[in-house]
Amino acid sequence: MALISVVVPVYYNAESLPLLVERLSLAAEKLTEDEFEFVFTDDGSGDSSFSVLQNLAQEDQRIRLVKLSRNFGSNAAILAGLTYATGDCSVVISADLQDPPELIPELVASWKQGKQVVLAARRTRQDPTLTKFFATMFNRLFRKFVFADFPPDGFDFMLIDRCVVDLLVQVQEKNSYIFGQTMWAGFHMGFPIVGWASLMVVVLLASGAQLVVAGTLGEYLWRILDETRRRPPFIVDSLINIETQNVSLPHNRTLRQESTTSR
Repeated sequence: MALISVVVPVYYNAESLPLLVERLSLAAEKLTEDEFEFVFTDDGSGDSSFSVLQNLAQEDQRIRLVKLSRNFGSNAAILAGLTYATGDCSVVISADLQDPPELIPELVASWKQGKQVVLAARRTRQDPTLTKFFATMFNRLFRKFVFADFPPDGFDFMLIDRCVVDLLVQVQEKNSYIFGQTMWAGFHMGFPIVGWASLMVVVLLASGAQLVVAGTLGEYLWRILDETRRRPPFIVDSLINIETQNVSLPHNRTLRQESTTSR
């Protein structure tokens, strides 16, 4: 029997959370030999996301909540969730329901066959046009200049083995791209969801090349300065249904811990 952690970064997702938890529970029911925990990280949401999660945690003790002190970004929220995940493997999935939780059993099956990293990519994105544009541009450049094996349209739905989780938590880079770090680690990788990912070719024409280069150089220098400050990648405000004595914490901090009781 394996313990499977599902890590979900949350940012203004109050409306989708109840349905997400329902679909996660249904996916978990298909793996009768395994146990699950659902680790949600509230990344400083300004809506009712955390209140919704608190109510859901009262109904389901498998739900663990990590509330960050402010918005630190998606990568930091995922890293925070992985820090408190205790499973033999962790599934990272978005909270907006663009990634189907119904595929989790397939990812787990591939993991049980020996894959330490299992990637899945979206067929289409429901993001705004500008978001799609920049996401596509980033993924193409990342594939060309960093990892040739990187999925053409990127991914934010994956399963990683405990050893990969431990490595990512240990590295603790502030300005990290956690999905790129996962590929950099070089573990045994699988792409089991054949046919789910598809190519989306976009031709990008840009002007003002000098301005772009100058902006890129400035951002690079800022990232170097930011990294040398050695500030933590995230700060936790409170935890619910999480026992810190079972977790190796990356930073010394005082946390407000709460627990819920099933109704």
